[in-house]
Amino acid sequence: MRIGVSATINRYKLPPLYIFGTGIHARKVFHTISVAGGVCLGFVHSLPEIRPLTFSDAPVLRHKEFVLGEPGFIFPAVGDPALRKNVHDEYRSLGWAVPSVFHPSCVIAPDATVGDGVYVGAHSVIETMAHIGTGAIIDIGSIIDHEVEVAEYSHITPGTVLMVSRGAML
Repeated sequence: MRIGVSATINRYKLPPLYIFGTGIHARKVFHTISVAGGVCLGFVHSLPEIRPLTFSDAPVLRHKEFVLGEPGFIFPAVGDPALRKNVHDEYRSLGWAVPSVFHPSCVIAPDATVGDGVYVGAHSVIETMAHIGTGAIIDIGSIIDHEVEVAEYSHITPGTVLMVSRGAML
């Protein structure tokens, strides 16, 4: 999917969605969705221990019961890349859409490409001809310079600046 800055900030409208996860990354995604004017329908988790019935005024649902419902939109907001990939793949195979979540203050060049299920945090910049792989996390204040390729399900930590030679893969 090619997303340009005008689509990301001015026209990109996040559909109402569920967030998979209830940890710190899920909270960050929830706050980004809220700031962007989006709606979180609820949180989904797969942990065996009991969690609160609500989280930021949204219901918390168990994965085993939830996955049987009608497909819609879900965002895998878990830090572990292997789990994030598994959640992404499982829900996609069941017909769910996995949109990317962009903080309104991020800037993405019109010719950069961003895969599905990507999180781009506040004040991050993705420059010309950069490519962000499916499920990647571009955390707060990160700068992805021109022609950088970020691998699927990578986590670029807050404040990271990536500048690499043409064609290099991270």
